[in-house]
Amino acid sequence: MAKEIEKEENKNAVEENKPTKETKKIEEEKTDNTVKYEPPEFLKKLLDPENKEPIEFVDENGENLSFEQVAIIPRDGKVYAILKPVDEMEGVKEDEALVFVVDYDEDLMQDYLKLVEDDADIEIVFQMYYDLLRDAGVDVDGE
Repeated sequence: MAKEIEKEENKNAVEENKPTKETKKIEEEKTDNTVKYEPPEFLKKLLDPENKEPIEFVDENGENLSFEQVAIIPRDGKVYAILKPVDEMEGVKEDEALVFVVDYDEDLMQDYLKLVEDDADIEIVFQMYYDLLRDAGVDVDGE
């Protein structure tokens, strides 16, 4: 019954020189210029709670970097990542980790990791991380 009604509607539309349901759908597909967002691979790994693989990306100098994920910290509508270099990195001690924020490049239309350099922001992110560890019963104060 529904098929017959649809056929009748399409027949009437053709007779009245109006678009049918099928042509409307085709036109909508043609004019739909929206870009579907596909997160970069590093972000998929970063946000995957099951991920055990290193987070890898290329820095602004074209160098491949590889990090162990320590924590993801949401703060003020942004996503911060505490990452520990897998390989030796100049200026970073073996037991140190770096804080990155997921940022978006309007020109390239893609997400990227930006190193946080502001000491106050770094301190806040690490404090939030330590608070999460304490809430989970982990002794971070050495008591």
